[in-house]
Amino acid sequence: MAETRSDRGGLIVGGIIMLLLGAGLLFVCYSVIHETGQCAGETMRAGDSCQHTKRSGAGYTNDADEEKAANHSTAWWTGGMGGVLLLGGGAAVFSALSPRTVSVPAAAQSSTRTSVHPPQPTPSARYVDHTEALSALARGEVLTFGELSLDTSQLKTSKGVLAWPQIKQVKLDGSGRYIAIFRHGKVLPIMIPLVTVPNSALVVTLAEQLRLGL
Repeated sequence: MAETRSDRGGLIVGGIIMLLLGAGLLFVCYSVIHETGQCAGETMRAGDSCQHTKRSGAGYTNDADEEKAANHSTAWWTGGMGGVLLLGGGAAVFSALSPRTVSVPAAAQSSTRTSVHPPQPTPSARYVDHTEALSALARGEVLTFGELSLDTSQLKTSKGVLAWPQIKQVKLDGSGRYIAIFRHGKVLPIMIPLVTVPNSALVVTLAEQLRLGL
């Protein structure tokens, strides 16, 4: 079950209370351990005695050294409890403030992994036969080959859409690494990397036929 904000708030409040209690007990420990023997709030001297009476009515008497030893025993016990509370409170606050790792369901992880994969060739890229591709164009289909899409009226590239009358020529460039699209009134062609265009030879042939209106 996911941890809610109220759960984290409860941890923080509880941790702070434990820290305050632990600090208080350590302060008491420090104060008592440096005291000489005390009896009824007064400092005992050598030869003094302190009478203690239990609820049962029984009693016992401590001299100054015994009273000091008893105080030290109480101080060490108090200090130990204070240390435990400090550690527990610190751990609770740290746990509440530390960032949580959000678990992602397997289906969501699969969806995320799929979304970062490079796009697969569109169904139009299945056309490797010239005759089939022409038939598809005649039926009004838009054929998409990676970065280029074409139909009977236009050629769409990643750099814009061109109607066929705007295009002067479509061919493979001299390096064999690009498709060059020459436009009327433009000196420089649009260069499309071959690696982004499946069946590039077929695309060039179709583009030239559509440009010429064949």
